[in-house]
Amino acid sequence: MQKKSLIQSGNIKEDLLFWTNQYLSYKIQTYFRTSKQNSINDIVELKDKVQSSKSIDETKEHCAYAIKHGLKSLYKVIHGASKFYEFIIEYTSSIQNIDNAAFKNFKDSLHVAEGTAKNYINIAIELITYIENTNSDGFKFDIEHDKQRVAKVKKKARDAMSADEFRLFNKKITAYNYGDDEFTRVRDILILRFILLCGLKPSEVIELKLGESLIFNGNDLYLKISNRKEIIPIPRKPFIRFLNKYIELKQQNKDGYFFYGIREKDEQLNFRYIHRLIETMLEFSGIRKRENDAEMLRTSLAVYLYNNRVDGGQIVLNTIQTIMGHQTLAQTKEMIGFHDDALAIAADVFEKDLFE
Repeated sequence: MQKKSLIQSGNIKEDLLFWTNQYLSYKIQTYFRTSKQNSINDIVELKDKVQSSKSIDETKEHCAYAIKHGLKSLYKVIHGASKFYEFIIEYTSSIQNIDNAAFKNFKDSLHVAEGTAKNYINIAIELITYIENTNSDGFKFDIEHDKQRVAKVKKKARDAMSADEFRLFNKKITAYNYGDDEFTRVRDILILRFILLCGLKPSEVIELKLGESLIFNGNDLYLKISNRKEIIPIPRKPFIRFLNKYIELKQQNKDGYFFYGIREKDEQLNFRYIHRLIETMLEFSGIRKRENDAEMLRTSLAVYLYNNRVDGGQIVLNTIQTIMGHQTLAQTKEMIGFHDDALAIAADVFEKDLFE
């Protein structure tokens, strides 16, 4: 098998389409071995068509034809691969940026039956592994899913902002110069604060709907997110002024999404916009971490809540688990990781007592 360069053009759509088509060609050849309806000429022709496809829709058309004419096993593969492709091109601008956070957000974006979602995820993992095994640059993705992949990169604790950085970032969100567009200003402030102060994932932010998942009840504001058991209270002071202004300025859209496309109100807001917004605001705040993404903001919230007490009482882990939307307490403990101030204080004691 001849290996290919990871980057074909530097354009995420073209690069990922190239590798998706290469992967599908490999699967077509694999399925041919058990096919009784297709000749070798059929398979060669199909592989050529898939590899030369100029869009994911064209690739899907060729695969649909193959499925109809005997390669039924290709059905799950093309659906999973195309879903992953369509998500990633909106999430990031480079194939090299596909990491654990991107994969986690892809998983969160799948609003389908559990069995179908599992198939999509498994196909995405296989596609990623195929790219690793066949790119000539030796590039490896920093992705591990439920320990199913061989961990080529050692898993590390995620970075988090310090308490001072957390407070600074929250202030900088409103200090940033958004220009003369008040709608953009209040929208972006709300997006950032929903992630920073409420622990929402980008996939949950873009799914918000007024009256369904974003609810006003008298003086109380809260979030009711699908797939979460508990409601999430919204702190009134950092939100109410911006929520009222945004509701005044926003347009109605056909699906009722609270946040909608930048250019088209009837389109859903995409992940890439949120990702770039976070990077821009972190740069403006002078804060740089290994991961400058939504998951770093969520981790920072969990750490901030855990380490900061109100009236002498510590916020319990179960509460943080609810805010983060974790299925298990172990996930919350892993997110907080080594950012526990109590452990840091214990370490400082040894530093002072033994090494001064």
